[in-house]
Amino acid sequence: FYADRDRLMILDRSANTIVGASENFDRSVDGLVWERGSRSLLGSIDEAGARHVYRFRLDGAVPAKMTRGASYGALAVSRNGKALVAIRQSFIEPPTLVALAPRSGAATKLTTFNDAALAAIDQGKFESVTYKGARNDDIQMWVVYPPGFDATKKYPAMMLLHGGPHNAAIDAVQWRWNAQVFAAWGYVVTWHNFHGS
Repeated sequence: FYADRDRLMILDRSANTIVGASENFDRSVDGLVWERGSRSLLGSIDEAGARHVYRFRLDGAVPAKMTRGASYGALAVSRNGKALVAIRQSFIEPPTLVALAPRSGAATKLTTFNDAALAAIDQGKFESVTYKGARNDDIQMWVVYPPGFDATKKYPAMMLLHGGPHNAAIDAVQWRWNAQVFAAWGYVVTWHNFHGS
């Protein structure tokens, strides 16, 4: 099934056995790269409207989250295994190359070529909220506010509804449906991640 959970399976060629290394993980596994010594893998995983880097050990332990906030993807490890880079982005940061500390996941920005252009743009703040949906399940939703938002005033709302529902609206620059553009027109923009996304 195209929208099934993608799982990490390890084939031991000498023993001709297959072991599920993400069976205790309720998300799809994606964007995997081997760490030094081939003892673990790193992946960029969808979670609650963002993409976080997780470490997958080969013993089937529950994967450990390395990053917080923003979204990370396009992971790459240096040949000597000592350096890890990724592309970080959010609703207010276009794709930016960062170095990630292999143990803590702390990010160090490596590129600055968008900084001058961003300094000239007034962007709206955004937040992730949760509300109750069908079966009383928690539904995650992004809210993007107009620049200079004043909570004492009334604003029109624009609901962005994505299809799927197997894809999520993530904390990243959206080139086609850019909530910051709509917010700049004076709307409070909501973007829901329905069941399945």
